[in-house]
Amino acid sequence: MVSFNFKFNLKKKKKELTGWIGPVVIVSYMFLSWIFITIVRPNFSKLTSKYQELQGTFRYTHVRTSTNGESIAFYGGDSLEKSVAESNFEDIYQQKSKMNSIKRNFESKIF
Repeated sequence: MVSFNFKFNLKKKKKELTGWIGPVVIVSYMFLSWIFITIVRPNFSKLTSKYQELQGTFRYTHVRTSTNGESIAFYGGDSLEKSVAESNFEDIYQQKSKMNSIKRNFESKIF
């Protein structure tokens, strides 16, 4: 019975000390933090989506080369297929580098 009364009194005293301003300050702080983070944070989902799209294109290039390897060799298209594959790989590499640099810059600003 004593512990219940003590807890009840403690809650009542906290309410008397903060009143309605305490919860308003906490909710306002959370809301302003959310707005700040939303504005400052880069759009990682868009960057990741582009990276996944480029990887899919690169995989398709390899599957196409694997499937049509005999025709490519017969008609002498190896240099063209090589340049297409290298171009797709370069796109992936550039996107990943961009993602890493944005992530590093973001982390250095925050921490």
